[in-house]
Amino acid sequence: MTYVPRHFEIKDQGGSHRLIEESNFGMLITSGSGVLEVSHLPFVLDKDRGSLGHLRCHVAKANPIWRAIEAGPLLAVFSGPHAYISPHWYPNPNLVPTWNYTAAYVHGRGRLMDGDALDQLLLDLSNAEEARITNKEPWSVADVPETSYAPMRQAIVGIDIEITQIEGKAKMSQNRGKDDQAGVVKGLQGLGTSNALAVAALVEGINA
Repeated sequence: MTYVPRHFEIKDQGGSHRLIEESNFGMLITSGSGVLEVSHLPFVLDKDRGSLGHLRCHVAKANPIWRAIEAGPLLAVFSGPHAYISPHWYPNPNLVPTWNYTAAYVHGRGRLMDGDALDQLLLDLSNAEEARITNKEPWSVADVPETSYAPMRQAIVGIDIEITQIEGKAKMSQNRGKDDQAGVVKGLQGLGTSNALAVAALVEGINA
């Protein structure tokens, strides 16, 4: 289980799903081999499969993590926008720094994919990521000759994870008063970075 205070909990499944889709480069953690294994991977979320959804990803065959996929429970961790919060932004005195952040902790059971499922994953993943890039024609698997693509395809393993539990967390100053929240928003907006602006928008939205 993960420490998620009630006032920071993302209570609706859709909110956790959105976080995963928007921040889909996560960490896969296994312990089925008797030791902890972790890899950073891009994931595809199939939110309409099963009651909580499925995650799909792939790793290199040289990566030993795939050998423990079916041996025990899995954990995937996704991190969204985050930012340091300075006490100078609070109108109220005698407070200390903190960090605002969003995360989803996804528990599940995994299995290895067959060849057809792996091919579909590679198509779905590349199509989804290419769709995020709007200033060029999308890349396609068909752009690569089969003689070059086949060896690379043979060097990876596909993983399908049935989600059994999702714990979503959005720590966005819910434990502070409205004046402190407003100070946080103003301070973050003054930084002007993409992460700070994203957190400022979440503080405003969650505490509206």
